[in-house]
Parts: sequence; structure tokens; C-alpha cells
Amino acid sequence: MNSMSRSIVVEDVVFEFPDDWEVEDFDTWYSSGRSAKPLTNDPFNAKDCDLIAFEGNRLWLIEVKDYTYPGKRPDPNLATIFALKVFHTMARLMLVAHFGNHPKKDFCRRAVSAEEIRVALAIEMRGDNRMLPLALAGIKDNLDRKCAPMKVKHITVSNSRFNPSHVGWSQRRVGEARGKHSDR
Repeated sequence: MNSMSRSIVVEDVVFEFPDDWEVEDFDTWYSSGRSAKPLTNDPFNAKDCDLIAFEGNRLWLIEVKDYTYPGKRPDPNLATIFALKVFHTMARLMLVAHFGNHPKKDFCRRAVSAEEIRVALAIEMRGDNRMLPLALAGIKDNLDRKCAPMKVKHITVSNSRFNPSHVGWSQRRVGEARGKHSDR
């Protein structure tokens, strides 16, 4: 793996990307507040992936979920929510690339013409080291089924304890936030 140089924190998870990756925190593209992002209200209710990254000409859409807070459990509709976020993110990138007037328009043009698109769910969950991989595998199977109509071929589930070797980033929990979580 290349040396890590770019850190981004999303939901108490620190992501470190190699210095040759181009990474964007998608929520920072618009002014503060959900209502400031176009298409987030009725009738569209668009929701997006958290991170967008280029690994060469490969585009990654990364959604981050943290279910380690006391009483918080994975949404039973997580796979549907994830698939919609992938779809909405691609739709928003396409709209900005072709019709938008946004400072990231060139980034969006490159995104919609990427040679390959991969999607990832970076999920933090409670569970011991024996059961967590089984839970993550079950989640991946559900994501594969929900994303199949979009012809998404490369779906990854990553976790700070079990990060797949084929992803170029690492992720770890924010140390000072540990007291708020109940996973370990």
C-alpha cells in the first residue's frame, strides 16, 4: 500500500487514503445544512454517499455507517438505503457534470466518465471477532442483491477491524470518541 497522507473523518471514523488518491467529502460541497444541497427535499429526497474518491481512473463511492453507539442497530433496510444513496450520488454527479454550475463540475465530469466505478459501505458494528465477519458477509450479500439492477459489479464492505486487502484506504475509530461507543 502506498504511504498514507490524506485523512478524512466521517462519523467518528478516520479514513486514510494514499497520497495519489483524490478524495472528496461530498457533504462539504454545499453550504451548511441539508436544505442547502439541491434535490434533498420533496419530491426527490436525494441522499448521497459520504465520500467520493478517485484511485487513478477508478471511482469509489463510499458510504459510512456507525452502529456502535448504545442502542443503535443496523437499519433493516440498510441495503435499500445504500443502493438509493449510490443511485442518488451518481444522478447528482451526472446533473452537475452536464448541467450544473458548481466549482466541482470538472470533478463530476471525470466521475461520470470513470473507467470503473466501485462502491463501498464502511460500516462499524458491535460484535466479537468471530461473529463480525459473518455479519459483514451477510450485509455484503444484501448489498449485492440491491445494487444488481444498477449493474454495480464491485461492492465492498469495510470495517476498522476487518478491512479488505483490495481497498486502498485504511480506517480506524476516532480515539477520543471511544467513550460514546459500546462495541468493545
